[in-house]
Amino acid sequence: KELAKREGIEAKKLEAELKAGRAVVLKHKNNPHAVALNRFCPTKINTNLGVSDGTPIAQELEKVEVAIDYETDTIMDLSTKNTNETLKKIEKGEYGICENCSEEIEEPRLKAMPTAALCLVCVKKT
Repeated sequence: KELAKREGIEAKKLEAELKAGRAVVLKHKNNPHAVALNRFCPTKINTNLGVSDGTPIAQELEKVEVAIDYETDTIMDLSTKNTNETLKKIEKGEYGICENCSEEIEEPRLKAMPTAALCLVCVKKT
């Protein structure tokens, strides 16, 4: 009911749209407020930013400030720096090796975070 109220839609109507697969509810673990996406809900504004090789971080931080000033609903980090570094490691045969202790990074960690540069032991030390 609270979500429907924030979205400006009747709770029964939102429920029907969800059941019919015509609406989706999004909620990030670090944000207590969910949002609904549907033709009857207000438009959401998403801001993308990303630091990659050659992209000045100051430029991306300026985007964040402007996005906040204009009340963006979400900010997505599409940085490719770690992705590019990971691809280089794969090419060199160094993927999955901890940059700190040179031991293998745990397989479950790599599955959860393919760009991980440190094993769990070294992460816990930092």
